[in-house]
Amino acid sequence: MVKIVLVIDDADISLGDFFSYCVNKLKKIFFNNVTAIEFTSGKIKNDISINVWLEQIKCNFIFIALTHGSESELIGSNALPYVAVDINVSYLKNSFSFCFSCNAGKVLGKEIIDKGGLCFVGHNNTVYANNTGLWRELFSKPIVCFWEMFFSGETVFSCINKKKDEYNRIIDKIYETDMFHAMYLLNNRDSLVVYGNGHCCFRDFECI
Repeated sequence: MVKIVLVIDDADISLGDFFSYCVNKLKKIFFNNVTAIEFTSGKIKNDISINVWLEQIKCNFIFIALTHGSESELIGSNALPYVAVDINVSYLKNSFSFCFSCNAGKVLGKEIIDKGGLCFVGHNNTVYANNTGLWRELFSKPIVCFWEMFFSGETVFSCINKKKDEYNRIIDKIYETDMFHAMYLLNNRDSLVVYGNGHCCFRDFECI
């Protein structure tokens, strides 16, 4: 069974609905394949609650964050970090950390790997989303695509390529009629980074 820690700022005023939408999609992919620990807005006001759980995990695991972020931290519902360099990054050792969070790929992702993390996927720039109707679906599709491919057994590198292909497909479809959203999606695609072992796959996170 694979252990997943899901962190979602579902009560965020601007992006809470989008984060919730993505997580609900991911849960359908994970169904019956994982043991999931979920942290919603009320549980990520600081690092205390999440530390208690992370320090108990003794095997490889998957950490997924859909929250705000900065270069060196993931930010919770009180605008305080719940994961940060020099605070608790070491708790993410043995993890595959996936962050849809602004700028976390600049410093935090590298630090996670330096402290024993297996792999990090995130963004080294601002990331964009849209909560409105069709756009919410389109902005979530590359994220969902990544996890569909990962749980089918493909490596992180392969999943990143499929994710970029999905971005390209959407951008090609809309850029002539909506350059504004196409540019945001292009930014999300081009800011993707992978650190650590990009050859890891789903079976590397199966715990006894």
